Amino acid sequence: MLATLLFYILITITCLWTGYLFHCFFLGKSWKEQDRQPRKGAVVLAVWGMIVLSGVGQFAALLIPVNWLCWLGWVMLLGIVSLTRRNVFFLFTDWLQNWLYQHRHLLLPGCVIMLVVGMLGAGPLMMDDTDSYHIQCIKWIQEWGTVPGLVNLHERYGFNSAWFAFAALFTPLQTAHNYYTLSNGVLSIWISGYLVSLAFPAQGRAKSPTHALFIACFFVLLMALFCWPMIRGNAATANYDFVTTCLILVGWIELMKLEKDGAHWSRFLPEMLVWPAYLFSVRIINFPLLLLSSPGMIYLVRHRKYYSCIVSLLLAAALVVPFLIRNVLLSGFLFYPAYQVDLFSVDWKADLTQTKEIVDYIKYFNRINNVYLPIRETAKLSFAEWVPLWFRYLSWTDKLVVLVGLTGYGWWIMRQKAHNLLRQAGQAFAAVMLVQLVSWFWVAPDPRFVYGPLLVGVFLLFYALPFRRTHVHYQKWQKFLQGGLLLGLLAYASLRVVSQKEYRQLFQPVPLPQPATQVVWIDSIRLQIPKKIGTNWNARCYATDLPCLYKVHPRLHARGKGIGAGFTVRKQVP
Repeated sequence: MLATLLFYILITITCLWTGYLFHCFFLGKSWKEQDRQPRKGAVVLAVWGMIVLSGVGQFAALLIPVNWLCWLGWVMLLGIVSLTRRNVFFLFTDWLQNWLYQHRHLLLPGCVIMLVVGMLGAGPLMMDDTDSYHIQCIKWIQEWGTVPGLVNLHERYGFNSAWFAFAALFTPLQTAHNYYTLSNGVLSIWISGYLVSLAFPAQGRAKSPTHALFIACFFVLLMALFCWPMIRGNAATANYDFVTTCLILVGWIELMKLEKDGAHWSRFLPEMLVWPAYLFSVRIINFPLLLLSSPGMIYLVRHRKYYSCIVSLLLAAALVVPFLIRNVLLSGFLFYPAYQVDLFSVDWKADLTQTKEIVDYIKYFNRINNVYLPIRETAKLSFAEWVPLWFRYLSWTDKLVVLVGLTGYGWWIMRQKAHNLLRQAGQAFAAVMLVQLVSWFWVAPDPRFVYGPLLVGVFLLFYALPFRRTHVHYQKWQKFLQGGLLLGLLAYASLRVVSQKEYRQLFQPVPLPQPATQVVWIDSIRLQIPKKIGTNWNARCYATDLPCLYKVHPRLHARGKGIGAGFTVRKQVP
């Protein structure tokens, strides 16, 4: 666990320093901010650093393997900037010291959160998808960059994501231990610390008129901690869904803070314009979130800020274009697994029949798990028939998140006209969240894909409740609530450590399972097929040496003599 915690700190510092420099040398000038220090919080700057590193990783993966050597090179580049622009480096250290001093009252909660997340992150993997293809996707980026036709080894290897490029930078190369969840653990710490800092403000702030925002953040924090797949479960996976949740939450709350302070929402323009493009490059299902950029673009055009408009478009393109190129190289489709858009005739294109099968599987499996009903039977159900079954088979924590989140949107719609709850930018943001929920419910209604919009609904519910206009002093309850939260987290971590030996990892994370494999040859390339281990219901590659696959397509062939040339499924001759 100590090694995991050390990596958390190093990744956070790298992202903070990267985000700070990106703001100082690029964003601040583009949006005419003349402050000596950026008017952004630590989490916002860290997210910017994460986005920059993800974008660089996606682009670099088109040309070279992306691994810790690239991270080392990036750190050396940051060091050169620190030496050549020492004034900026000193400004960064001053800003960091001031930020830490202002949040010194959160030292204990921060340490507890890091210990809990570190304990989970150093423990066993907790998601089938991470076992079967997340780790393998990261390994491919680390060892080979981008290999044409990788989808032909396994259809899920075509699921490209900027998050995998980010994770590849910070994961030790060819490790036998569970370091593949490091980036997710960092994300859990960031969002937990962010929500804690808002739910438990420094002395004096809790009496301000914005106490409704503090209360709303507290209940969002509780929900995110209580529902396993979010903060806790995310720390034990390499899944790429929770990053969407985090960026939506941070964007929404920062917008609410500006509205409560009476500042214009345009101060959050860079984030509204670029973050949606990044989320699209994380997962294609996030395409409705691109609508979040519309108010910002309209604002820039109306005020004739064409330079900022061009800069935002270039930034978005720098994130999206490498992502789309990698999609084509991995699968042959621009928006894989969306096979309807078929623009390229390449010899490594994914088998159309298998692609249609995976699309149907994602759609119907997320409606009703095939444990309860076969996929073919689910496909026959009408809307009125599958919706009750979908809700019935949700976990009870997911039911709670869905019900409270949707109630929040209903409450906002009812109270908006009477009490002017949100300003124009907030209304537009909430409306896009509703569009995302509608799209999600039709495409793949697993709640983990939309925890972000659902938590915005949770925020709205508690933000809009009548007590927001009372004179209740949140400060009276602050220490009691914080103490209860910390005791709950410590009790949870202690129970895990006492009851499961896998979590008693003092130095390194737990070793990854190593399944036995069957060796097969495709042309001159050696491949491995793993066997089921333990209580797993299916075979999983984990960190098995590349290439690892689960079944060999009868027409699978190598495109060249080496792995880097890729794989193809040759067309059947009539």
